[in-house]
Amino acid sequence: MDAAYLNLGYRNHILELFAGKEQMPYVHPTYTFVTTGSYYKIGYAYNFYENWGHMHNEITLGLRYGNAGFSYDLRRISYAAPNDIMSGYEWTGHRQYNGLHAGWMEVSATLKAEIFHGFYLDLFLSGKRLLGGSKPDGFDLLYVPGFFRTNVSGFGFGLGYGVSYRFGY
Repeated sequence: MDAAYLNLGYRNHILELFAGKEQMPYVHPTYTFVTTGSYYKIGYAYNFYENWGHMHNEITLGLRYGNAGFSYDLRRISYAAPNDIMSGYEWTGHRQYNGLHAGWMEVSATLKAEIFHGFYLDLFLSGKRLLGGSKPDGFDLLYVPGFFRTNVSGFGFGLGYGVSYRFGY
């Protein structure tokens, strides 16, 4: 996964821009496929933390919109008939689903603490809601670049960390 993140801030207001590319294999007992695509997210965050002196730490709450364009390469489908373990279906090959897209909204909370001059440790939590997208024929949206795994409800949650560097302060 390749990704870039840029945030532009003025006082406590922050404009966030994300862009990335992914190629992710998805292995499940019923199917195996590879997702390839790119995504972007744009959003606004507000820093609630009042810094002392020359500190530049952040505790933010934000809202983002994300969009992805991607393709699936379906490689295997396997299932057994209910109540009959002797019958079932197995298919192996390559079936390409191109031109897929999805959009979502995301609420994020971030804690950013300066660990060295200009270097920060970032901890973040996000809740996402899939707004919609194109579904391939006979298959569902199971993984979206930038959103990650989807589920029946269309909600997703993320928790992560990162190290960042701040230019020009």
